[in-house]
Amino acid sequence: MREKKTLSILLRKTLLPNDDVILEFLTLKFGKISVFAKKFAKSRKRLEIDFFRLIELEIFEGRHSKSLKSASTFSVFHNFSRDFQSSQIGFKWLDILSKILPAEEINTDLFKTVIDLFTHYTVNDFQKWNAYFQIQMLNKAGFWPKFDKIRDNIYFNPLNKKISREKTPETIAISNLERQLLEFLRRADLAEFSNKKNNLPQNFAKIFEVLEAIEKFK
Repeated sequence: MREKKTLSILLRKTLLPNDDVILEFLTLKFGKISVFAKKFAKSRKRLEIDFFRLIELEIFEGRHSKSLKSASTFSVFHNFSRDFQSSQIGFKWLDILSKILPAEEINTDLFKTVIDLFTHYTVNDFQKWNAYFQIQMLNKAGFWPKFDKIRDNIYFNPLNKKISREKTPETIAISNLERQLLEFLRRADLAEFSNKKNNLPQNFAKIFEVLEAIEKFK
């Protein structure tokens, strides 16, 4: 059994009998992993392991499983505890990461992007941040289409992710301005998004309609 350290964020916590727990983390060195923690409810480790913080984990890695040795908080993403809306958004982001990322697939660039977005999120323009994060993660996971194939008003089929000029019963109508916004949110890095978000439209209803449809059929 080997001991290893890595930076991480907590995605899920599953309580087991006898105060044991399964903790799911997104980590820098191992990707998404599940870690077993014995007698967690009565352990000092639980004080360091919580949502919306960057945690340094030390784990025992066995042949078929990983167990928790120690944990310490590296930093806290305070903006997710400022109001109920931000807390809901934060848990939505964690749920997306848990669902779309494959187990134990290392992606250091994605981890750093996630940490950057959690760090820079602000309560102001929370809906823009929410849309930007979701689109960035779905795009990196291969679930998000490019909306620049037809540069006009379009119809989008979320089932097969096809874009066309022809309306069918299952398609979503997207205006050219909405299409441009969808494409901007896919292509913009954090610096560009931060610099331009104040100039973006306030109404993101169509963006979230497309997001919900893609999440449903991904």
